[in-house]
Amino acid sequence: MQTQQVPALCLYEPEKFDSTCAKFMKFTIKLALIFLSNLVRYYMYTTKITYTASHLSSLVADRFKLHLNKATSEISFTTYEVFVRALKNAYDDPDICVMAKRNLHNLKQGDRDYSVYYIEFSTYATILNYDDRIKISFFSNRAKEGLKIALSYQASLPETFDQFVQLCIKLDNRAKLLYYQSSCYAPQNTPAP
Repeated sequence: MQTQQVPALCLYEPEKFDSTCAKFMKFTIKLALIFLSNLVRYYMYTTKITYTASHLSSLVADRFKLHLNKATSEISFTTYEVFVRALKNAYDDPDICVMAKRNLHNLKQGDRDYSVYYIEFSTYATILNYDDRIKISFFSNRAKEGLKIALSYQASLPETFDQFVQLCIKLDNRAKLLYYQSSCYAPQNTPAP
C-alpha cells in the first residue's frame, strides 16, 4: 500500500527585521506562521530564538548580543515568549491601537483589488478587536461605490464578519464577470467612455 505524501506548506523567509516599528508585527506574524508550519522542527524554544535571531539586522542583533554567553553559546532567554517580549519592548509601536485606529479611519478601497483592501482592513480591525457589527460597518463604508451599491440590493446582510466578507467576494466576482462580459460584447467602433 502506497502512502500519500502531504505537500509541504511553502512559506517564504521573512525579511530581516531592521528595527522599524511598523514592520515588527508583520515580522512576528510571519515567524509564527513558519513555526506553526513545522512543529517538529521548531519544537524547542532555542531553535525558534536562533531562527529569529538569524533574521535580525545587524543593528538589532547587536542589541541582543548581551544575552548570548560567548563561552558556552547559551542564550539567557528562558522561553521564546520572553525573547519576543524583549524584542517587542524594544521595537514594537507602544501606541499600536492609536495607529491602527488612525489607519482604519483613513483606509479606503479606492482602485485597489478587493483582496488587498480586505487584508489591510483585517490587520487593523484585528488589532482593535472590533466586534463583527463594527467591522461590517467600517468595511462597507470604505469599500468601492460599486460594492456599496451591490450590498444595498441585498435583502438581508450576514451578521458575522466572515459571512459578510464571503458575500462581498461573491458580489465583487460577479461585478468583474459582468464587466468582462460587457467589454467582450461591446461594439469595436464605439469610443471608450
